[in-house]
Amino acid sequence: VLLRWHQADEGFIPPDLLIPIAEESGQIYDIEKWVLEQSCQFMQRLLAKGYDLEHIPVDVSGNQFKISGSFLMFPKSLVIPSY
Repeated sequence: VLLRWHQADEGFIPPDLLIPIAEESGQIYDIEKWVLEQSCQFMQRLLAKGYDLEHIPVDVSGNQFKISGSFLMFPKSLVIPSY
């Protein structure tokens, strides 16, 4: 998953410009959480259709590991159903 931001005036803002802005503004956590949630939901839809998937690669900022100890736990709960 590679995130790009579309701005009406300038078109697509590439990740190498978007990510530093998001980190400096403190919005990186919310953006990456949204990307992970969307990726997990997409993977759930593919699994429900019978695709044999084990993972979807998603890049995250190294800062995420400093900010939240539970950051990597919530995607698992979105993809793997609890029984």
